[in-house]
Amino acid sequence: MTGITPKQKECLECISDFIEQNGHSPSLAEIGSSLSQSAVAIHHKVNSLAERGYLVKNGGARSLALTRKSKLLLASLNANG
Repeated sequence: MTGITPKQKECLECISDFIEQNGHSPSLAEIGSSLSQSAVAIHHKVNSLAERGYLVKNGGARSLALTRKSKLLLASLNANG
């Protein structure tokens, strides 16, 4: 339906929440800690989300950015409960 797995959705929500609360993107280690997942697993999820157009990686630390596509997806998921 959304084109992403439940674990990818959880990762995307984690990134979105962190940005909203802190004004910048989380590190991969912070995402992993928050989701109790390894850095390798988070790296894979972030790359998959970027390949699908939900994230943009700007090449530096804390450089993840949500795309319009991800914001629309998260808004629709939040509206549906």
